[in-house]
Amino acid sequence: MKNLLKTGGLFYWLILINFSLNAQGTDKIRSLKTNYVVQQLTLSAKDQDKFLVLYNAYLDELEAVRKKYPSGSAMDKIERQEGELQLNKSYISKFKSILSEEKVNKIFGAENEFNRKLIEELDKRKSYE
Repeated sequence: MKNLLKTGGLFYWLILINFSLNAQGTDKIRSLKTNYVVQQLTLSAKDQDKFLVLYNAYLDELEAVRKKYPSGSAMDKIERQEGELQLNKSYISKFKSILSEEKVNKIFGAENEFNRKLIEELDKRKSYE
């Protein structure tokens, strides 16, 4: 019985550590993504401050949409895509209030480029394991 409790306790701590590392990894990726997007936009210090406040709010809302509609059923996927589309539409107008249309268009392109590079890097790391 004591061994079971010790094993169960160890298992519990391993799960907590794993969740903690995953959360730290997610935060690090978000930070890297934000820095990459800002770098691609070449913003002035003033515009960068305004953009970061808005962009972080956008990422928070995007995460909420993704949590609300996990990739389960086909309907969940459609609902998720619709939610993301509506969010993107609303934030495009908000981004245009502080950035030129050219820079607003670069935001989503930079995000896609970052995601592509991230996937390439993860694939490289998997092949080395």
